[in-house]
Amino acid sequence: MRQSSAYSRLLNCQSADEVFEYLMRTLKENVRTFDYFVNWERVLQNLRRYEVGLNTLNVLIGKKDVESSLGSLLQEQPDLMKLLPVLLGLREQAVQPSLTILTDYERGELRYRSFRLCLEGPASKDQIQAAVEFARKTGILQLLSNRRIKSLPDYVLGVEVGLDSNARKNRGGKQMEKIVQFFVDDICQRREFKYLRQATARTIREEFGVEMSAGGPARSYDFAILAGDRLSLVEVNCYGGGGSKLKATAGEYMQLHTQLSQQGHGLIWLTEGAGWHSTRAPLRDAFDHLDCVLNLDMVAKGVLEALLVENMRSA
Repeated sequence: MRQSSAYSRLLNCQSADEVFEYLMRTLKENVRTFDYFVNWERVLQNLRRYEVGLNTLNVLIGKKDVESSLGSLLQEQPDLMKLLPVLLGLREQAVQPSLTILTDYERGELRYRSFRLCLEGPASKDQIQAAVEFARKTGILQLLSNRRIKSLPDYVLGVEVGLDSNARKNRGGKQMEKIVQFFVDDICQRREFKYLRQATARTIREEFGVEMSAGGPARSYDFAILAGDRLSLVEVNCYGGGGSKLKATAGEYMQLHTQLSQQGHGLIWLTEGAGWHSTRAPLRDAFDHLDCVLNLDMVAKGVLEALLVENMRSA
């Protein structure tokens, strides 16, 4: 940790140990905002792609002869086949050009069958029969015939919400970036600093005229802040749970800091999450090695701004 009067002035911490304990004590459990739970824009956009076809398939709900009715419908509109996997929560890319199913394994041999459900143009009788078989064996026909659902668009809306919830594990980091950008934007506007989001060596050179090679040309930094002539790279993340990834991340940033400092640039790590309480030692190692490791409470209290200003004045 780089020594700074900001810690004593803004946090009332007099030593590195006190700063680290403050960091651990003020870590937030998570950074969820209201838009964390469901990305409604994406859910509704996906639903709109299927809505016309789903309304067509609605005629099958409650049909006693649902199998023959589906066959007749697919003969008239074979493109409706592609909606069968959607009813099972499968994305289109998961079934192109075909969906392979393990059909038998009890005879000492693994037998597979491929179902082509994304067709362009007319469908053969065999292809229609295969699609109907797929719908029967996966339970779709039973779902349609027993009237457990009233509307396929409404049903798929629920499926899409469920699929979107699987993306939450990646959403925490984006939420953290969004929150940090609020503070970074405010600091840079008031202090007349410049910053970039998702900055690479190329964009930093083009926008700031600053050369750097640490991390390789393809590496993207969450933020790059130019305060005067001093460049600081900012990495942002949030970990709700512990594990080996946290230790690996801390080690990666320690190595990256060494490379950046050799080129005269700084690395600032902004992190959050309850996961660090069970992975304390790697965070302390990084805290001691890097110029600064901060959490959102410290940023909100002005520590990030103070460190950037100090860094600029020391140039």
